[in-house]
Amino acid sequence: MNLQTITSNTINEESRSRVGWAMVAIFAIANLFIGYSADDSMIGMLAPFICVLLMSVFSFGHGISRYGAKTMAVFFLFAFAISWSYETLSILTGFPFGNYHYTDVLGPKLWLVPLLIMPAYFAVCYFSWHIAHVLLDHYKDGLSGARLFSVPMLATFVMVMWDVSMDPARATLGQTWVWEDGGAYFGVPFVNFMGWHLCVYTILQAFALYLNRTDKAVGLTGRSHHFLILPVMMYGAIVVEFLSKAVFAEDAVVESLDGHSWHTTDIYSSLALVALYTMAFVTILATFKLLDRRSAI
Repeated sequence: MNLQTITSNTINEESRSRVGWAMVAIFAIANLFIGYSADDSMIGMLAPFICVLLMSVFSFGHGISRYGAKTMAVFFLFAFAISWSYETLSILTGFPFGNYHYTDVLGPKLWLVPLLIMPAYFAVCYFSWHIAHVLLDHYKDGLSGARLFSVPMLATFVMVMWDVSMDPARATLGQTWVWEDGGAYFGVPFVNFMGWHLCVYTILQAFALYLNRTDKAVGLTGRSHHFLILPVMMYGAIVVEFLSKAVFAEDAVVESLDGHSWHTTDIYSSLALVALYTMAFVTILATFKLLDRRSAI
């Protein structure tokens, strides 16, 4: 590799890093304003589209830089097809998430499921997939042996932390989907989170097996510190919305379909606490591990 090629690669890496950090900043600021805004305001109504767009564009861009366009297209198709299938099955039968339906808040649907849902699965699955590699110190090429299952298994827990932090706000408060039988967790049933775990694990395990069978599991060795930490920061920026809601949300009383009533500020404060000690904790842990790795190189 000649000097000109090395210089060109360095410039491209720096440019991608600047774009990545800009997206993290925009995403965090957007979540701050979303938390400040009422659900029925213009920002509140556009929030899901803005967030999913930012997360999806980032995930595709970062993923293509690591795996290539074809492999990321496969990842997206796995996330889209599997999440849509599980969601549709549950709306029709109650398995695996429970009995619920989507309202029209999230826009156009593919039959019963809003089109926005599947890219959201894809984007946060990608963040979680990357974080699992960091937490397990798996930077080398290949995904075999115990890592073939431990990476998707850990990534699943990281992903479901997001749903535990946001489902009551989206459902009981925002009415983007409605739990027809209510549930113990501020109107959300326990089985929903088991269903999420099954759905997300299916997506990530399918992707892991694909990488293993096609030798497409490109490692992270030699990638810049910025490349390694950016998906972690995008995941952590999601927490800003929950903290912002806890600070700025106005109080009211809401009731789920099973007759339980809650104060909105109690729900937002509880979700902020959950997000702080799950999603934020994982973000901080992954960041410290990357900083330790950087100092050791």
